[in-house]
Amino acid sequence: MTPEQRRSLRAHLLASGIAGETATTRENTVANAEKLAEGDPDKHLGVGARGRDAPGVMEAVAALCGCSASLDERAGGGVIDPDLVLDALDALGGRLARAVRAGERLLIATGHPTGLLPMYMALGRALVAGGVKLQTPLDDGRLDAPNTGNRRRRIRYLDGVAVLMGGADLLHTHESWPMDRLLDEIEAPDLVLGDHVWAGAAIMRGIEVVCFTDVNDPAIAVAKADGLVDIVVPCDDNLPPASYDPVRDYLLGRLT
Repeated sequence: MTPEQRRSLRAHLLASGIAGETATTRENTVANAEKLAEGDPDKHLGVGARGRDAPGVMEAVAALCGCSASLDERAGGGVIDPDLVLDALDALGGRLARAVRAGERLLIATGHPTGLLPMYMALGRALVAGGVKLQTPLDDGRLDAPNTGNRRRRIRYLDGVAVLMGGADLLHTHESWPMDRLLDEIEAPDLVLGDHVWAGAAIMRGIEVVCFTDVNDPAIAVAKADGLVDIVVPCDDNLPPASYDPVRDYLLGRLT
């Protein structure tokens, strides 16, 4: 990343709310860390707290995002250090470029179809054009959701990006079983690009993952702190898709 790219992207991260003081509240950030430590399955994201208590979870979040580790600080917005975002984006760009050079097998999946999906779709198109092999198991496959009676879901791929569907709706999910079903169907990918529980489920299978995560999704921060994943981009992960266009453009530039 050149100094000019860094200056420009940093300004955008702060202006858009991707980093800096985010729309995610500090109260929500701390509460989610406490819930993860207490075993709340909604916060597990396929990873869990891995034996950490709430202060330990917050230490992991602070290391990833650059926010305070104090459980007592609960006022104001969530905080993500833009320089940590830039460092992670630089590393992500390098890793995706290496995937192109090697013609690797990739799986891309998102739990944030109203935010990150268009960026992933653009990256998927560019990766395929560069020679990457995108894996798309169970495309349009009907899946029985566990422990829910007759509830049915589908996996749908949009420009090679896996999303979960319910009826005609693209779903935000914290359940790991959809990603587990995908990974059961294929030879393990060389790399997974994703977020949320889609990233977490792959991380816990020992697959190399590069991912995006919000300050209020502490399980991925725990995985990072425990050395289970190397490249994690902290960010507000559910802004209007156009907010991520400069991030997309930077990453696309690294693939050429």
